[in-house]
Amino acid sequence: MLPRSAAFLRLVFVGLTLACGGDSAGPDKPGAAAAVAAASGGAQTGTVGAVLPQPLVAKVTDAKGRGVPGIAVTFRIDAGNGILSPALDTTDASGQAQSSWTMGTTAAVEQRASAVAAAFSASFTATAQAGPAATLEKITDVGCAIPGAAGARDLIVRVTDTFGNAVSQARVDWAATGGGTVTPATSNTAVDGRATSRWTAGGTEASQSVTATAAPLPAALFAAQLGTSRTLARFEVLTLTNDAMRCNDFAAGGGARYLVTVTN
Repeated sequence: MLPRSAAFLRLVFVGLTLACGGDSAGPDKPGAAAAVAAASGGAQTGTVGAVLPQPLVAKVTDAKGRGVPGIAVTFRIDAGNGILSPALDTTDASGQAQSSWTMGTTAAVEQRASAVAAAFSASFTATAQAGPAATLEKITDVGCAIPGAAGARDLIVRVTDTFGNAVSQARVDWAATGGGTVTPATSNTAVDGRATSRWTAGGTEASQSVTATAAPLPAALFAAQLGTSRTLARFEVLTLTNDAMRCNDFAAGGGARYLVTVTN
């Protein structure tokens, strides 16, 4: 049996050893998932139908804000008809999961997505812009070309991308053939994809036209026959035959209305 003093020293030694063993266990492990937040990838701007430059990253944390690994996160589209890949990911050691976002095909529609883990969710938004110009279409036509300022017409075209979205700031060049002038000779499309120029027909050539070009797209052609401007008095009757029927422009100012009868 040890003397009383030796036993006391031995007990003190054992107690110190147990205390050192507790320190070697390391920091506490994360607890249960308590929140999910958008870590990065939100508020981006991309082209319709294209993948955003940065992936969407969601982070799952416990009640103390520590990342929780091994948690299933579902990524879903809330608005905008886009695509998320993968739709399901598992958080890594830092509690993060990610997915790539392909924009929807309509620029005017809000783009929203969310990440869902357990009963928690985080939201992401993005802005979709129109793609490269793919189509040039005529919005107005001419028919009859009436010479002079009184017969000037506004010619309108619209530029859209592959999905039919309006393309703004696309350059359109205008050129008249067979006489007449167009002003301006160059115009840019507005936010609705439309560009306008005013055509004043010449008084010499029977057939005149204007070409609108937004390279490298096929041009839009406005063709017209040189016409005659007419104004009838109240109850006046005018009979047109043969070539005179081809192209007539009747003034409609002052609420004027006309009755047209066609006979063989």
